[in-house]
Amino acid sequence: ALFRDQSNCPFCAFTKHRLYAESYPLVDIGPGASERGKLTHLVLQYLWQRLGEQQKLKYLSADEVSKLIYSVVRESLKQISESNPEQYQKRYTALEQHRLEILIKKWLEIELQRSPFTTIATEAWQTVKFADLNLHLCIDRIDQLTDGRHVIIDYKTGQVSKQAWETENPSDPQLPLYALTTDHEITAVAFASLKSGQIGFKGHSAIEDIFPSIKPDPDYPWQQRLADWQTVLVRLAEEFKQGIATVDENCISCLEGDMQMLSRMHERVTHE
Repeated sequence: ALFRDQSNCPFCAFTKHRLYAESYPLVDIGPGASERGKLTHLVLQYLWQRLGEQQKLKYLSADEVSKLIYSVVRESLKQISESNPEQYQKRYTALEQHRLEILIKKWLEIELQRSPFTTIATEAWQTVKFADLNLHLCIDRIDQLTDGRHVIIDYKTGQVSKQAWETENPSDPQLPLYALTTDHEITAVAFASLKSGQIGFKGHSAIEDIFPSIKPDPDYPWQQRLADWQTVLVRLAEEFKQGIATVDENCISCLEGDMQMLSRMHERVTHE
């Protein structure tokens, strides 16, 4: 989040990560998009902790897969609903059970199209030092390929685009940061898009056939891509350490979101 905010609007990075300023969360009558995203993460965490590897999934019958999906979805809903019973009423929980079973079944069909892999970590928290910043990271999933190399996967239930990594000011530099700070040899990074109508992998790979629809770019070698990500992220870290906190005039959060009281951009716009 620090790198994302420093890239998008240095003022937001300063206020959120130095001053720890935050707004009160909006109240909703039911679980919002963020809560549903956490639920999907939990379902997939339990799923791959039980499966362990793609090969086991291939050996399961259609009925066994359905029973497994039903079980992990039910377990996840039970855990989340216990901490928030007012929002997870009986009818809503039943609808979420049905929705997630359909979603995960579609998702596993895509996982079966990949080259063989073993899942070695899910929701893996780690503390790393990058450009003299101590960072607490949580990687959704790390898979190991048959050749010993690794891929990093980040689950997303909203809009995603790998173009978010391709500029001097990346809007979502999460996966590049993970790739640069892990101890494993990374050969691909990908968003796992679980948004209805956009289900699939989006990312970059050093070699063929790791993910369906993701091909290496012959004009942009993998090692050069990693080096460029390193350059961009080190620059953002240095800017944060130097206290650079300029307001991006196009920042929605500063103009009309939770940071407008501090940025006072609305006063400047009104005056001009």
